[in-house]
Amino acid sequence: MLPRNLGLIALFMTGCSGMDRTTFLDEYAEAYCDWRDGCGQLQDRHNTKEECLDDASAEASSTYAPDDDECSFDEAKAEECVAAFEDLTCGDVAAAEKISACQKISDCFGQNADTTTDTEPQ
Repeated sequence: MLPRNLGLIALFMTGCSGMDRTTFLDEYAEAYCDWRDGCGQLQDRHNTKEECLDDASAEASSTYAPDDDECSFDEAKAEECVAAFEDLTCGDVAAAEKISACQKISDCFGQNADTTTDTEPQ
């Protein structure tokens, strides 16, 4: 089993340049899947770790950090989001979705960049 602080190690390896969107997607997926695996919950949603990584990266891309020129990307919040997995407990299976920093990475949080329109959500 990999150490729980693998996400932090990888985060520090990105150096002083900060975390870009692509790095965030990879680091988020790794932290999320390591957390689920460490809690014995990986098999609850995913057949393999690779499937988990793919799903988590896609979810982060569409929910937390949409790839759209109109959406902001906050490097500091992205780093906080990934680091938050270190303190997550296993009792709440939806805990990852409640990480405040993840919800503040982009001003497009929760919007799918490919399907957004100019109208307000109802």
